[in-house]
Amino acid sequence: MAIVIDIIARQNDLFGLISRSIDNLNKLGAARITRGAVQSCLGSLKANWEKFTVYHDNLVKAKHAEIEQFPYVTENVYSLCEDKYHEAHGFMLDMLDQFDRKAQHEATVTNATNSPTGSHSRLLPRINFRSFPAITLSGAPFEISSSPSSWKTTISRLSKSSIT
Repeated sequence: MAIVIDIIARQNDLFGLISRSIDNLNKLGAARITRGAVQSCLGSLKANWEKFTVYHDNLVKAKHAEIEQFPYVTENVYSLCEDKYHEAHGFMLDMLDQFDRKAQHEATVTNATNSPTGSHSRLLPRINFRSFPAITLSGAPFEISSSPSSWKTTISRLSKSSIT
């Protein structure tokens, strides 16, 4: 019977650890709750739950009449612990999802600021026009180039020629 009492004491300890897992994670503070911290707490939670279920199976196999009188059985500690486990497990998985969404959002923002369409500080690429021969309406050839001074020269030539 002493072994059964020891197992029940261990079950109560594990139940306490599982029940406080969310509170213990939050005690870290927002700055220290990282993806790694959540994964570590989730790993501890799963390990404690596995131990709890193994010890519970051992208690069920023992089937002593005295066990039925312990608060572990009368208060249905197994079901209470299972509820706390699922609550903490879901909470931590949701936190990991938030880290994933935050990382995706940051990646999207980073890609948008690095892309030419997403940045307002980028300049348009410079367009270099090649010069090529052209023919005026009068049939005289002249060069068109990209320099503004040659444009002015070309325009003045055209304006001096008589177009009728």
